[in-house]
Amino acid sequence: MTFNYGFFAHGKMNPTFRQTMSHSTLSFCNAELDRALKEQGFAIHSYAITSSSPRQASASVVLLEGRRLTITLTTQGYSIDNGKLSSRNVYETLENLLQSVSTMYNQRRQEALFAALEKLQ
Repeated sequence: MTFNYGFFAHGKMNPTFRQTMSHSTLSFCNAELDRALKEQGFAIHSYAITSSSPRQASASVVLLEGRRLTITLTTQGYSIDNGKLSSRNVYETLENLLQSVSTMYNQRRQEALFAALEKLQ
């Protein structure tokens, strides 16, 4: 049995597979950024997905302090889009990024954790 994983027998990529792969990557970045921001909704003021492509998705996020950021998710991780790609810090999780830029995020997160622990008692 032979598996070609989207390639024709002569080694060229099947164009239908490439379209499917691009669409699934687009869907993943967009869906993952939206899911992560919803999950952190208790500790951010608001957000809106502003763009999405096969390699990244971006959202405008308003922190509890009122500051607006553009957060971008790529296959490398989360970053703040400040227009200078060479100076971007990349974070593995949205939580790590938010902890680095928002003191009120840290407060709300701690309050949410304590509330969850109290429910367990």
